[in-house]
Amino acid sequence: MPTDKKKTRKRRGHVSCGHGRIGKHRKHPGGRGNAGGQHHHKILFDKYHPGYFGKTGMRKFNKKKSQSFFPAINLDKVSSMISKKTTVRNKVYPFFNKSIVGTDLFKKNLASNYKKENLPSPYQINISHYGFSKVLGKGKKPIFPFVIKAKNFSRIAEKKIIKSGGAVVLSS
Repeated sequence: MPTDKKKTRKRRGHVSCGHGRIGKHRKHPGGRGNAGGQHHHKILFDKYHPGYFGKTGMRKFNKKKSQSFFPAINLDKVSSMISKKTTVRNKVYPFFNKSIVGTDLFKKNLASNYKKENLPSPYQINISHYGFSKVLGKGKKPIFPFVIKAKNFSRIAEKKIIKSGGAVVLSS
């Protein structure tokens, strides 16, 4: 920026350049950064940042974060993850393991609701392939039936999946 455009050119002749005679324009009069949060800036911190200082909760020594890593996904997001490019194993029940199809739970939840001829192709999705471990029940129940494999389900998610005609499979 050229010198003639700077503010200091206008302020020439005015003794303290707009910074006052008494307070003076010094480098860091209140301290740098968050200095004085418990001392001379205490009122500001208490007013605008309550609870900024102090400790809460219990300490857990040698915490292994990998053991408590249990990412969850909501049910309304699951249906958008299903793709139609899945392989078909047989005409009536595509890509189901025989162990799933043979169970009473599957027959009761899915097969009893439809005639065998016009059974819509139920989708199967394994949530762990997408990096999730648990399915939560937020959102509307699925429009079409599908089987979800996951390590864990919430009660509401399980209810919604079964109501829509799908099935829940626990995987380890």
